Amino acid sequence: MGHHQLTQTHREILASLIAGNLSIRRIAGILGYAPSSISRELKRNSGKDGKYQADMAQRKAVWRNTKDKKASRRTPELVAYVQEKLRERWSPEQIAGRLRLQAACLNLPLISFKTIYRWIQKDSDSSKVRPFKGYGKYLRLKRPGKVFSRRTKSAVRYLPDLPDIDDRPGANIYGHWECDLIHGHRHSGYILTAVERKSGFLMAAFCRTRNVECVSSCLKELFSCVPARYRHTLTYDRGKEFFGFRQVDEALQ
Repeated sequence: MGHHQLTQTHREILASLIAGNLSIRRIAGILGYAPSSISRELKRNSGKDGKYQADMAQRKAVWRNTKDKKASRRTPELVAYVQEKLRERWSPEQIAGRLRLQAACLNLPLISFKTIYRWIQKDSDSSKVRPFKGYGKYLRLKRPGKVFSRRTKSAVRYLPDLPDIDDRPGANIYGHWECDLIHGHRHSGYILTAVERKSGFLMAAFCRTRNVECVSSCLKELFSCVPARYRHTLTYDRGKEFFGFRQVDEALQ
């Protein structure tokens, strides 16, 4: 407000001056603020009963400032990045995990996967045109159930007995992982990602090719360092590169 924010001390003085029945213009002159700034402070930070108390006003101001900082994270660059990854069928967990690894290089703020879900939900519920309105269609469905999976694109290319992603377990406990394979630029290789669904923790490994043997080997190596108590189930992309899921599952038992 004005040229700088009111401090706790300013608010205590303001409360005393209000109690002394001084006019807003007189108070503004004493504190060195514009009358409109004092009026705005009283309107925003007074109690429901209309009384102005310094401690309550300070708490309200701090809460509002924190809320504004969180809102400022939703920059146009970050929105564009999240939109792009969602269209590429990345999950919010994967997007948040990648940001943790590369936020500095990408010059983007850090956000949690829960924030991405919240953006999509809030924008989808809005009657106005919003950045993430309609992006719910890119989210993978979540229902409790079996282990390895994702929705199928073509029945000919995929194993008929590979469980669907709709049957994957929920994210109520640690140890349920979602795996995917990301294509490198101009076929320079592949990045195998594994995201722990409850925490959003991400592991990644480089695969030279996308054949079954290479991907299966990378999976075994990636999860060999994960304690068994945090390795309950794996959910796979339904691509043919994961056709070795049975061998991987057996090796990790």
